[in-house]
Amino acid sequence: MHPIRRFHPVLERNLRSFVSRADWKGMVGYLGTLSHSEFRTAGTVISDILLLEIEEKQFWTCFDVLYKQSPKAWLGTLLKAAIRRYVNDSLGFMQDAFLSLCRHMADHHLSIDQKKILLAVLPVLKTPEEVTNLLSVLLPDDEERTFLFLVNCATMPCFFVLFQKMRAMEGNRDQLVKCCNRLLERGDDRSFNLVSIVKHYFDLPEVKGVFSLRVQPYQLSRLDNSYQGFVQMMTSI
Repeated sequence: MHPIRRFHPVLERNLRSFVSRADWKGMVGYLGTLSHSEFRTAGTVISDILLLEIEEKQFWTCFDVLYKQSPKAWLGTLLKAAIRRYVNDSLGFMQDAFLSLCRHMADHHLSIDQKKILLAVLPVLKTPEEVTNLLSVLLPDDEERTFLFLVNCATMPCFFVLFQKMRAMEGNRDQLVKCCNRLLERGDDRSFNLVSIVKHYFDLPEVKGVFSLRVQPYQLSRLDNSYQGFVQMMTSI
């Protein structure tokens, strides 16, 4: 039994009633009647129990309603539940309802909320396509911040998207070197491996470092469009 259930069965029962009827307006009204401690407990009940049980369409409707009711109070709680479901393959972040909410944040320049989503969601995304789509709706036309998030996240899907973006600016050697230096500042093996690949792919002798990943010229063609080829080279030590 979830520990919350032992101490707040009435609170859970009331919230479950609203969720079962999809009465989101009623639930928001009920939440407004709770004390501060009860409200915190309600957040735990919603994120750790109820949102893990409902259908995906209902999940995103509830996410949208609660977020817009109080972004500061709810965004972190809602993302926690969404990530748990995504990791367990019971939810996707490429659903129209979620992407529409992300566009709302971008259109209204809600930079704090944009950052919260990117910091929470980027590290768990499983494919480059998901990374690209999320960044395109949250940071449209903001290449500088896009590069920073990709570098700092440092997952394999993020690094593949970063590499593709570096290919798109191949003629800007100064920017390529700057990006390599940012990666070197991270100091981790994966970042050094990517710099080794980039150094050889774009022929950047000005990028200095000691790299354990040895890249052969014949291997470079595998990198152009194949994520699997990229992963194999990144892990080929």
